[in-house]
Amino acid sequence: MEIPANSDAALVSLFLSFALVDDVLHPKEMEVIRQVCKELSIPPDVVSNVFHNYVPDGEFASSCKRAMANITDETLQNKAFITLCDIAAADDVFHKNERLFLSLAFEQWSVEAAASLDEFEWDDQQREVVEAPEFARLEVDAGPGMGKTAVACSRVSKLIEAGVEPTNIWLLSFTRTAVQEIRERIELFAEESHSVLGVKIGTIDSRAWRIRLGFSEGEVEKLFGSYDASILSVIDLIDNSPREIREFLESLEHVIIDEAQDITGVRARLLLRMLKLLPSRCGVTIFVDPAQAIYGFTTDGEDVLEEDRVNLIDLLEEDFNPEFVRKELRTIHRTDVPNLIELIEDLRLDIYVNEDIDAEAFNRRREVILEKANERVDQFDAKELVKFQNALVLFRRRSEVLMASSFANSEGIPHRIRMSGLPQIIEPWLGQLLSNFSDTTIDKNEFIKLWDKQEYFLLTEGTDVEEAWNLLAVLGQKNGAVHISEVRKKLARTPPDINASIPDLGTSGPIIGTIHASKGREANEVVLRLPEVKHKKSSGATLDEESRVMFVGATRAKSKLYVGNGFVRAQFAPSLESGRCFMKTKASSPPAAQVEIGRQTDIDPFSFVSKKYHTQEDDVSQIQRQLASMAQNAPVELGARLVPAHNFNYQIWTTFDGDNPAIPIGYFNGSLNQDLFQILNRIAKYPDTFRPPNSIPHFYLMGVTCFAVSEDDPQLMDVHEPYASTGIWLVPVIIGFPKVTFMTKNRARRQW
Repeated sequence: MEIPANSDAALVSLFLSFALVDDVLHPKEMEVIRQVCKELSIPPDVVSNVFHNYVPDGEFASSCKRAMANITDETLQNKAFITLCDIAAADDVFHKNERLFLSLAFEQWSVEAAASLDEFEWDDQQREVVEAPEFARLEVDAGPGMGKTAVACSRVSKLIEAGVEPTNIWLLSFTRTAVQEIRERIELFAEESHSVLGVKIGTIDSRAWRIRLGFSEGEVEKLFGSYDASILSVIDLIDNSPREIREFLESLEHVIIDEAQDITGVRARLLLRMLKLLPSRCGVTIFVDPAQAIYGFTTDGEDVLEEDRVNLIDLLEEDFNPEFVRKELRTIHRTDVPNLIELIEDLRLDIYVNEDIDAEAFNRRREVILEKANERVDQFDAKELVKFQNALVLFRRRSEVLMASSFANSEGIPHRIRMSGLPQIIEPWLGQLLSNFSDTTIDKNEFIKLWDKQEYFLLTEGTDVEEAWNLLAVLGQKNGAVHISEVRKKLARTPPDINASIPDLGTSGPIIGTIHASKGREANEVVLRLPEVKHKKSSGATLDEESRVMFVGATRAKSKLYVGNGFVRAQFAPSLESGRCFMKTKASSPPAAQVEIGRQTDIDPFSFVSKKYHTQEDDVSQIQRQLASMAQNAPVELGARLVPAHNFNYQIWTTFDGDNPAIPIGYFNGSLNQDLFQILNRIAKYPDTFRPPNSIPHFYLMGVTCFAVSEDDPQLMDVHEPYASTGIWLVPVIIGFPKVTFMTKNRARRQW
């Protein structure tokens, strides 16, 4: 039975479908829907009936499109659009699908309403920050779920309304994920979304690269060296040429710094120097929560240098304390669940007041989390992921994430991964559509035709042709057409353009991640797996910092928090200088270890289209199709074989699946071999008598990413066409924690 156009049911269908386009129906979104239905005299049973019968599970984007087409009355369209804006704002998260459908509604309905700052209700403390003068210097203490990001975004909007030039505003955050969220949400608060385009939103690292390049927005890929090296060189530049930097910063009118408690080491030193050189009329807003300071201690569970524990706030207290007015956000907006509110309030206060705690006090904090959780869960079982489709499943250490992912992959359970050290994922459809596109420009009509005639699709879930075109336009549009060279240039950057980036590895299912990597994120349901570790020998400072890690993990939940234990054995997994973690197995002879596979530099991206490794163009084209096919069925098991003829690097093979034979598709880089030798030196009593194995089994393809390379890259000479010309192709995204058994050298030689 169809829903009649412009009926009560049609409106409710639209509201519910829109609320679900981000896959989460937040209680505050439901509250908005109920309130609007009450104002429009829509009976509650209509809401219930539509929810259960007309909003298909997992098809919310399609439902939303159909529901929008079902509202044709202009008066209803206007009312509906305002309600959609309210729903988008209700959970303090402006999801890309919400932005897409608001844009579609605005264009198709020609409504006069627009999402603006006035539609958001601020509490008194938030309003003080949002409406502070542009020259004010504020330090804003904001705990988890207190609307910090929303306030930061609307602060930018208010500054622009007050006459501050958008290009004279810097908004700096610690992570690219946070920057992406800020970019999306800031438009929601601006009365004219185009007015915020000039705001310089980025990470501290990317800003340092820009400065080092010579105070320009040039090509950062021309720079070499690590981000830390770039930051150190900028610090050196400031120390030796402060006048030049002061002139560079002279035009700035306001700087906003997010998550200041996590800015440590060289980044904190850089920002401190820059703040000192700002013109006196330049305002500064710094957001901080000492209770969530965890990056100075460890990243995904590994210790850092003592000098990197000092954060920006510590340095500011020494140099800037008299200049900053302290503000505090006090109201929790993330959740309205009483036990979760109590957890945030009680534990945050305890962490603030009591430092250098002993093991007994630490265990009390752990008990608070257990007591306030909605439910306790048993030891990890991969099958449990099926019932937590939209949840965050958080572990303390990356080795635990790898173990959980391995169990899930062996069961064929789709999931996503969120932790440091993984490859940067670029929208796969860009690699599919542009790898064989030879024209220099493309307009919208040509793009739609290209999109429609593809023989296979590799689209991020929820992406449609309109959203894809909008992204392409952001990357390279000039004078009505998209210039492919501009798109390629932005995708080839290090790091690639954040608009085209996907934050998680994998395409669907729950997110398994470390607490560190999920900082600043939230989910309706969170499964927090705490370490089962004794802390009797730990120092008070260490226990205090471990408390903050637990606190961050527990406060990601909006509706339900589940708590259980992590993997005891994985908590003791060491790591190499490269960041690769490993875990020695119990067997002592021959030496063996579980080894992390799939780090950012593991795969040789050129090897999938290279003339060195593949003799025919048809071969590499077939591999591209094979990768696309496997990505649609991820996770897919892969294996690797050592090839002496190619510098003893490992060749990646598909596995026989009962229908298709195993084929070679590409190669790992030599960095994997180097790390295997380091692991061997760490675990073997006589490492010189052993070498890495001839094969590595049981790692998995989790998806694919678009890979792009600049036009002047010399490696393109060894690449098959059309990829040598386009400079764009697909590369697999791999992860695993397989058992690697090392071989005696004599046996290895015989087998070669």
